Amino acid sequence: MNPIPADKIAVTQNANVAVMAGAILMCCACMWVVSHTSSLPLAMVAAIGFGLFNNTLFSLMHEAVHGMFHGKRSVNEFAGFVAAAFFPTIFPIQRLSHMTHHKNNRSSVERFDYYEADDFHFLKVAQWYSILTGLYWLFIPVFATVYALFGNLIPWQKLVATDGTLGRQTSAKPYFESLQLIPMWQIRMGFALTLCVQALMIWGLDLSLWGWAACYVAFGLMWSSLQYADHAFSPLDNIKGTWNLRVNGLVRLAYLNYHFHQCHHRDITIPWRFLPEAERPDDRSIAFKDMLYFMWSGPRLTPGAVIPEHVSRRNNLTVCLFLTAIFCGFFWIVYGLGDHIHHMAQFRFDLSTGLDRAIPFFPQMAIFYLCISPILLAAPFVMRSPERLLPFGVALGAEFLIALAVYYMFPVDVPAVAYSKDGLGGALMQFADWINLDGNNFPSLHVALVVSAMWAYREFLGRAAYFAGLVLATFVVASTLLLHQHLLADVAGGVLLAAAGMGFVYPAARRKLMAIKNELGEAVKSG
Repeated sequence: MNPIPADKIAVTQNANVAVMAGAILMCCACMWVVSHTSSLPLAMVAAIGFGLFNNTLFSLMHEAVHGMFHGKRSVNEFAGFVAAAFFPTIFPIQRLSHMTHHKNNRSSVERFDYYEADDFHFLKVAQWYSILTGLYWLFIPVFATVYALFGNLIPWQKLVATDGTLGRQTSAKPYFESLQLIPMWQIRMGFALTLCVQALMIWGLDLSLWGWAACYVAFGLMWSSLQYADHAFSPLDNIKGTWNLRVNGLVRLAYLNYHFHQCHHRDITIPWRFLPEAERPDDRSIAFKDMLYFMWSGPRLTPGAVIPEHVSRRNNLTVCLFLTAIFCGFFWIVYGLGDHIHHMAQFRFDLSTGLDRAIPFFPQMAIFYLCISPILLAAPFVMRSPERLLPFGVALGAEFLIALAVYYMFPVDVPAVAYSKDGLGGALMQFADWINLDGNNFPSLHVALVVSAMWAYREFLGRAAYFAGLVLATFVVASTLLLHQHLLADVAGGVLLAAAGMGFVYPAARRKLMAIKNELGEAVKSG
């Protein structure tokens, strides 16, 4: 590629100041909206907007890390400190960490997507899903705070045993070694600036704690998910071990071409404005959404490594259990939002009929009603493979989101239930009633989940086991009516929701996962 003219670089660097100012204003506006609106959809849109614009600031901090934000060193450094305050982190720590990443990319000390035969697999999986769920982002401000306050008092290398399994698998050793190069006064100055910026935003914009947290949850998820997608399952080469990720134009603009990551690793002196021009005809690119989806299937065994079959099965189960735990967390978020929507509704529809009122009440059926949890928690043991379990989770996730939209647009009355708390039936009914929240009635997720589970388990269970499962599932569905937790309309809506999720989303998600796997395999071979 021809060298970029100095005048074009200067124009881009001067424009960075205006871009940063605009991104800061938009971040503040989004945070204010989230903290002061009573509209849940508007708050969600504003939180996502904050996530996008704060990623713009992160991309500008990335430019400052490489000395490309501005030609004047003082302006470049000041911009880096300000952008870091919105992350929030400390600029000198970010700079040293990022340059350490460039040095060690795809080496044995920075290879989070693959595990070796002698790795502690549970730690590898925990680290992987901390990246995908945003916990990786949370670790950075927490660590920066602790290090700024107690950096010279804590024996970090002994604490994490940098020469042991923990240090090797988490890349702790090279990163802690790089930290020793930063004068503590610079770190504490950066920490003070970050603290002042955050305090000024919270006070000046009158931010609520939940509004501030919602914005950073959105940002943490969006930022963290990208940070390894541009390297995951790429060739094990320092430069070729990157991807140019395909995204739509709006996202590419918000992230300042950050997705052209192979172009950046090939030449770290190219400003963000010119990264698309640095793409070569033989560069292999992957759609970001496809890569992110495939990443959820978990880390893989390093190419060429061999492990016994029983170890492979155990490792697959570990990934499946992590996926199940994350799925449960997502379910309770949706469930809680459904309850919140119900209480906020100004008007609710009554779907009860004469048939509903004629259905008898049997509190003893609570024992079947509560079987929904073990039926779903059996998924990792029935399906046994992340590539089988993940599409099932995608289908259920789609059902949750559809149900949440219906709860918002079509809130319904919750059936009133009076029952005796005496005896085993009363105790079980009381427990079932305790775990239930209001408003998640039409469509019935209870019904949708059990129907979806039996739909998915059909090809993995023997005939006798599957028949027993069907009988149990039938009793679970019947219990929603006989306990007066749901109406006939709710049950019908749950069945239709399951049919949509498992009849359309599930097979499409399975096909897509295999297509991405094949595409990645071909890209690595050609790379």
